[in-house]
Amino acid sequence: MARHIGPGESVTDLGCGRMWLKKFLDRNPYYPVDYRRRSFDTYIADFNRREFPCFLSDVAFVSGTLEYLDDPAWFISMIGRHCRKCIISYSTKELFPDVTGRRDKAWRNDLSRSELISLFERNNMALKKEDLSVGGTHIFVFQSAIRICC
Repeated sequence: MARHIGPGESVTDLGCGRMWLKKFLDRNPYYPVDYRRRSFDTYIADFNRREFPCFLSDVAFVSGTLEYLDDPAWFISMIGRHCRKCIISYSTKELFPDVTGRRDKAWRNDLSRSELISLFERNNMALKKEDLSVGGTHIFVFQSAIRICC
């Protein structure tokens, strides 16, 4: 996923976890965000409480986060307001159709590929690239020419 980040692009890692992305970045400005402190520079935001960091960056990086959110539409709207590009992994309903299995993983939503794309399009972000990861999740890259300030 990191290969979609350009040189010098600032990156907001939404749901940063152990911040594994950071080691793949060269000199990119990096802003880790999570619901709890992961390092001294972590921005704290609980997306299920509709908390979102109020700063702008070039790229929103969302790996293994969206499945755990109660309101993916709100979250994606916030990405559209704060970033020009979003690199996101998501386990779509087509790849993981068993709702019980999804709930067993503590996943809170069940978007199809087309529903996810539609949410980004409604927020002025068009699909630019799409791949399947080794683990069987979709990798999407969305981009917009518009950036709205917080």
